[in-house]
Formats: sequence, structure tokens, C-alpha cells
Amino acid sequence: MLAAIESFESTGTFRNRQVIIDRAVLESGIPRELTSDGRDRGIIVYVHPHVALRVTDTVFKNNPRGAIKQYGESKEVLDKPPLFSSYTNVSFVNCTAYTIITPGEDVTTTISGYRADAGKIGIRNDTVITDATFVDSGITEPAGHDQPVKRVTISSSSFTLGLPAYQAISSRPGWVVSATRTDFFFVDGADERTTAYRGGQGSGEGHEEATFTNSAFVDRTSRETHPESAIVFEAGEDENSLTVTGSRFSGRFSPPILLKDAPGATVQLLDNLYFLRATR
Repeated sequence: MLAAIESFESTGTFRNRQVIIDRAVLESGIPRELTSDGRDRGIIVYVHPHVALRVTDTVFKNNPRGAIKQYGESKEVLDKPPLFSSYTNVSFVNCTAYTIITPGEDVTTTISGYRADAGKIGIRNDTVITDATFVDSGITEPAGHDQPVKRVTISSSSFTLGLPAYQAISSRPGWVVSATRTDFFFVDGADERTTAYRGGQGSGEGHEEATFTNSAFVDRTSRETHPESAIVFEAGEDENSLTVTGSRFSGRFSPPILLKDAPGATVQLLDNLYFLRATR
């Protein structure tokens, strides 16, 4: 695999290798014949494994695969996590698959001042996100990377959802999600399957928790097609938990929170406001 920026240290010997990117504009332009799998673009930044990464004031453009991959889950190096994993004031323009894939190691990734108009952050470790703007962009777990418990903490951020069947936060078994002062706006293009949060999709595979505090879920759609529920919780037999406190739901949600097959779930709805319009 070829990338614009690469750094490797797979011997498990060194922990001081670092990649620092500051005030750059990076775009993948690797031709198909130079990529390892014949696809027409490569990952822009690829570091592996336990290499520390700090990115500030940088724009990533036009990548249909993965703008940044901080890879690290080799058994030989799991006890040597990177010293840091940090992103500040980073923008992603037309990066339609993954914007950031975080390392699957015992380090907390911090993301602040994030802006994206497509794609998703692939979560593989504890991650703290603040002051982020997601437009048709979200958070998920990359396929084939099922690390243990991950704590995903989001604050002072917003998601604008205008795609059918899109999930802003696609939770997986082992995830503990906490969102505070985070707003979710549904706009034209969203359909009945578009959700702010969907949990419990891996019933029987592990415990999940989700907490939303002082947040807003707002349906701004004007077309006949609109979101059915802001939150969908499919708990199955797991003792999963959902808590929503001091938050606001407005629009044509019916219902705003949908519980599906959740006999073992703990659900707490505290001091929320509901301004619901009749569906057509």
C-alpha cells in the first residue's frame, strides 16, 4: 500500500516514533496501478503500529477509502500503545469512506475542531470528540476490527443528517457512548431509517451503554419522507442501558425513541421535552 505519508515500526522495540502534521493540505492521488488492491486511491496517512500521531490545522481532500489510518492491533505490540493520538482543527472534504481510523490500542484518541462533509470516523479505541461538525458524516466501527470496550465521548458537537438509512452514531457491542450538548438535525434526504443513534445491533455479543445529556434531536424535513425515530435501541437479551436527560425532541418522530426487542434493557428518560408534529 502506498500513502502520501507512511510510518512503520513493527518490531515492538521503539515507542518514540512520531508523525506530526501541521498546516497541510493533503489529497490522495495514487493511481490504481500503484495500490496494493487495484483500487484507484490509497490511504493518505498510514502509520503502523504504535506510532504516535498528531495532526493540527490540516485539510484532507478527495479520498474514497480512508484519509487517515493509525493502525495498531498486532499482538506483539498491544502492550506498547502509541504515546498519543491527537487531531485538532482538521477538515475532511469529500472523504467518503473513513475520515479517521483510530488505533486499536490502549491510548485515548482526542479529536477537536473536526469538520467533515462525508465519511465516518472508525472507532477502535477510547475516543473523545469535542467541537465537531458532522454533515452526512458519523461514527462507526470499521469492519473486522472488534476491539474490547470502547468509550466514545462527544460534546459540543452537531450532526446534520440528510441521507437515507444513515446512522450518525452506529454503536457496537462493547461501546459506551456519552453525548453532551450535541445536536442532531434531520434534513431533506433523510428517510424513516435515518437515525441519530442506533444501538444493540449485535445482540448477545456484549454490553452497550448510551447517555445523551442536554442534547437536541430536530426533524427539519419538509418532504413526505422523514425520520421515524431519532434513537433506535435494539437491546435483545443483553442488559444494555440507555439514558436521555434534559434533551429536546422536535418534529415528526413517531416515536422519538424506539425500543425493539429490549426485555433486558434499562431505559431512563429524565426531564426531556417533546414537541412532536403529526405525521402525514
